[in-house]
Amino acid sequence: RETMPVLRDWRSRSVSYARGYAVSSVTSKSVPAMLTGQYPSSLPRSTIYFTRYPARVQMMAEVLQQAGVRTLGVQAHKYLERDSGLHQGFDEWRMVPGLEWNPTSDPLITAPDHTRLAQELLSRPENTDGPFFAYFHYMDPHDLYNRHKEAPQWGRKVRDRYDQELFFTDLWIGKLLSFIEQQPWAARTAILVTGDHGEAFGEHGMTRHGFALWEVLVRVPLFVYLPGTPPRELDRWRSHIDLAPTIYELLQVPAPPGLPGTSLVAELIGDLAPPRPIFCDLPADTLVMRHRALIAEDGYKLIA
Repeated sequence: RETMPVLRDWRSRSVSYARGYAVSSVTSKSVPAMLTGQYPSSLPRSTIYFTRYPARVQMMAEVLQQAGVRTLGVQAHKYLERDSGLHQGFDEWRMVPGLEWNPTSDPLITAPDHTRLAQELLSRPENTDGPFFAYFHYMDPHDLYNRHKEAPQWGRKVRDRYDQELFFTDLWIGKLLSFIEQQPWAARTAILVTGDHGEAFGEHGMTRHGFALWEVLVRVPLFVYLPGTPPRELDRWRSHIDLAPTIYELLQVPAPPGLPGTSLVAELIGDLAPPRPIFCDLPADTLVMRHRALIAEDGYKLIA
């Protein structure tokens, strides 16, 4: 199914990876890895499923902000509002209106307002006249999976509705990307596209996400649009643990010492690095046993 035609087109114009991997399989562990450059089990944190990270955790946005980079975010889930601690260091951290706290499902439709808020922030000169980092985390492809009149009517089964959610989200991400293309700063702006986890539909007897590290839960799209860089797919598997070092280098901000990841910039522009192992990390909390995974360079995977 052509579930995400806009992002498929952008991937064809970008430097993409044969496989991308999230560090974890749930937002409350995966996103902190992206926004700190550290594995979640190494961070101070609460032990609840919707994990909280205290102020002493150094977020990437704090380092960027201190270096004079404008930091922007639009989010569409109550967890990401303030209690998570993931807002630390953002000059603008806006929430889609009308959100309600629901710990068991995500029935809301948020992509249209998400795109409008993102366009609003990116239209203000104080946010884009200098270097900036923007993080827009679209949430619609979550259970409950809604049907959308804008999407192909593939059917009423759970997977059919999920695919409709993908198509609908892709439509609204496309509107944001079209807006960005029209801006004077577009020609010097990198766009990184990925997902913070996958979703299960009966594989290994599971549905939804967040309780294991199977491939369907941690393998995600990963590509970077760099203006002026020839598009191609790299025959490599890379992890979100490399995103923070990459973003620091793209913005010419020194990375804090001790990050376990490696910047992808050199291979994005042509110097392909050797394969390296990938680690996935799902710390224990009030609902989940600890899971860890090693994906070796030859493709074998060990889950403990």
